[in-house]
Amino acid sequence: MSKQAMSESQSTVQAEPMIQVRNLKTYYPGGGLINDEPVKAVDGVSFDIKKGETLGLVGESGCGKSTLGRTLVQLEDATAGASRFQKPDVVERMANSYGRRTVDLREVYADNDATELVTKLFADGVQPKAVAPDRGWEDVSASEIDAAEFVQQTGLAVSDVIDQGFGPRLGLFGEKDFIFIQEGRIENGVYEVERGYIDVTAAPARALKRLRGRQLGIVFQDPESSLNDRMTVGEIIREPLDVHSWGTPRERRERVRELLETVGLRPEHYYRYPHQFSGGQRQRVGIARSLALEPDFLVLDEPVSALDVSVQAKILNLLEDLQTEFGLTYLFIAHDLSVVRHICDRVAVMYLGNLMEIGPTDGLFENPGNPYTHSLLSAIPEPDPSAAKDRITLRGTPPSPRDPPIGCPFSTRCPVKIRPDEYQHIDDDIWQRIEVFREVIRERTRADRSLTDHARELLGRSTRFSDVTEITDELFGDVDVPTEVAEHVREASSFVEKGHDNKAREYLFDQFGSICDTDRPKHYSVSDDGRTSFCHRHVDRYEDPAPEFEKLKQKR
Repeated sequence: MSKQAMSESQSTVQAEPMIQVRNLKTYYPGGGLINDEPVKAVDGVSFDIKKGETLGLVGESGCGKSTLGRTLVQLEDATAGASRFQKPDVVERMANSYGRRTVDLREVYADNDATELVTKLFADGVQPKAVAPDRGWEDVSASEIDAAEFVQQTGLAVSDVIDQGFGPRLGLFGEKDFIFIQEGRIENGVYEVERGYIDVTAAPARALKRLRGRQLGIVFQDPESSLNDRMTVGEIIREPLDVHSWGTPRERRERVRELLETVGLRPEHYYRYPHQFSGGQRQRVGIARSLALEPDFLVLDEPVSALDVSVQAKILNLLEDLQTEFGLTYLFIAHDLSVVRHICDRVAVMYLGNLMEIGPTDGLFENPGNPYTHSLLSAIPEPDPSAAKDRITLRGTPPSPRDPPIGCPFSTRCPVKIRPDEYQHIDDDIWQRIEVFREVIRERTRADRSLTDHARELLGRSTRFSDVTEITDELFGDVDVPTEVAEHVREASSFVEKGHDNKAREYLFDQFGSICDTDRPKHYSVSDDGRTSFCHRHVDRYEDPAPEFEKLKQKR
């Protein structure tokens, strides 16, 4: 198994991607009375989706799946990062409509640093926002550019250009806040474009209107709430055609009837209302609406989760047939792992706003690399009641996205978490109790604790975490605790008794924290087919997750 660390900006697939997501973040503002920390719904994810493939996105409720899907089609604004859409004819047409010039860069490149390069380009009336001639973007720091001048002239933040990690030699074209990215090479001093992308996250409203529906679409989870009961089915499906002034009124009506037949309904359903249809039929209406303008990419946000099992199969077969017929590309969001395995070419596993593992479906299901993937797959129901099932039960609940762990996002619940070297000899049961105690102290300091808890503390009344003595007695009273551990527990408890919860949390972090607590992992290659896992255990000095899980099974 290869353990070479991979950059998050590196593509995991060989074919040309249609969608490229780089370090995408979507945060919601806090605005609370006690704490206004943002909710980090999506916290720096990177992946590619190839044309014509289906990428599955799975994870627990609240992990950020739907937010990620909605951000890709800009129903939610990205806080940072970028989402690039590639379709050569679309990019070229939109870039030309915004205006563009090319330039011979032989003189521009000569002995210029980044600041002089940008200044010279603008002085010559050229529209590229920035060019890195002989270095990758990661080698160009924002300090090399006069930020104030650059932002004033371009309307773009320097970090938007430097930190997106799209690779070397990029030319950025377009109006203020709308980036056309052209990736190319230098031949005899002339910059030649090889491919073009549109940064959807930076597109203004009028450009998004052209992209949504025509190129990017979404099918929502609930077919009942996503359809307007006051509109007929025909009006619902025709609405995108009306918004984009597609064809004549007669052509639009014909297009709607054609779409109804495409999704397995009848033309006479045009004048019926959503409440006159079953759940499966309503979802077909939603799919027809999404296909009205023949988009290339669809976000399928749990499209069958609200349907009966028999109806689910029909909708899934319909989606596969439509993909084959129209060459569609899907992001398929779901909870049902069996459905994901059936329909998806690749799978991305998400936890607390992060991608924990991504790769081809069969390899991920048969030989998962990440501890969270192991745990998630162990929860798949087994039809045979007599079959042995090694279910992995995770302790506690996911941390708040307002206050995620500093290191690995799964570190507070991971059953094979790496221990500090000095505690390798401690009994597993004792170590689990230490982790539970740390989690209790962490809960006391969480940013999203209820207003009631805070009020009760201010009034001097007890809360569910008040009696630290009772907690320590319950956790450690019936076991023989090593002396050094007992001393650390007593010291942390004394901080809590004095009202210094954060000091207790920091003290336990310093005493018992491992690399999983302190450092964010990288994405490591775990297979020959491009699968990557976000876990420190893929570093050579540590044991891989799979053998560690085998040890746990033997102990049980």
